[in-house]
Amino acid sequence: AMRKLHPYLTQDGSDYDPDTDKDMTPPVQYIANCKNGFTALYRYFELQNLKNISITVRGKAKGVITVSDDAGSSEIAKINISSSSEWKKFVADASSRAGITALCFHFAGNGSFDFLKFELK
Repeated sequence: AMRKLHPYLTQDGSDYDPDTDKDMTPPVQYIANCKNGFTALYRYFELQNLKNISITVRGKAKGVITVSDDAGSSEIAKINISSSSEWKKFVADASSRAGITALCFHFAGNGSFDFLKFELK
């Protein structure tokens, strides 16, 4: 079997066409195999009155995901994660200046995990 060395996009479930597969449940898409040094950049978000950021992950990993602005210069939140065989939400308080920015998620820790989604509140 081929070892996965890098994160990759995948899904649980078969492909789905919302126009013709109305009775089917859409597949769950996520980034798999996130390890120490993993970075994902999402563009762009209007950040105003941001209170917390949550991420939903699963896997055998322990460490910290640092969320920063697009330049990586301004830390917005630090989210501690731990192992979970099921999808689990981890939340951290967040602070950012108001404005439009990208969000950079960077993992430092051990093991690997799957990254399902994040939420801003």
